[in-house]
Amino acid sequence: MMTTDDDRQTTSHANLYPAFLSLQGKVCAVVGGGNVAARKVRSLLATGASIIVISPLLHTELQALLSHSSIHFISGEYAAEQLDNAQLVFAATNNPEVNQRIAEDAHARGIWVNVADNPALSDFYVPATIHRNDLTVAISTGGSSPAFARYVRELLEQRLSEALGQALDMIAQARPLILTQPKEQQASLWESLFALHLEAIIEIEGYPLARGKFEEWLRQIPPKMGC
Repeated sequence: MMTTDDDRQTTSHANLYPAFLSLQGKVCAVVGGGNVAARKVRSLLATGASIIVISPLLHTELQALLSHSSIHFISGEYAAEQLDNAQLVFAATNNPEVNQRIAEDAHARGIWVNVADNPALSDFYVPATIHRNDLTVAISTGGSSPAFARYVRELLEQRLSEALGQALDMIAQARPLILTQPKEQQASLWESLFALHLEAIIEIEGYPLARGKFEEWLRQIPPKMGC
């Protein structure tokens, strides 16, 4: 699964702070009902956010999501008060003047906003991303070249196999165990676990063999260390 970098250009070269947002239960307003809005909603669906779409009309994809109660819908023209309960806003209409007004209303309320056609008004950008289970790689050029961000994403997609996500699942299982060990021993435990190269075993020999190697590694930790 992947999302795409915003189609944008920016004259700002200020350093951006990379972050992954926890949106579970947060109200995210998407103003617009077309293809751009559908793309924004698509990227929000897996986050557990409460998604509100504000638009007179809905893209067929959004209509399908509404029929399955995956989104909330406010039908009609945009009005500032519709942002009152939002914690994140996406301005995605096909009218630059309306998008600017949305940004101004969001800023007046202290709400972070992403404006699809105007990065200068945006508080955050959506990077090109690659997902391998719980592993997420985000690529941004700071808005200087979204096309290059997509190019880099395509290069990395060829190199980042699904095996990495499967390996991460096992490593995540080991983490609580490692963290119970004395501080001076944790680094060597991580090194020995990574030295198994579980992702390579999965790709070459298959998941069952990698799982067996992982469980063997677990058994080698002395019980007195918490195994």
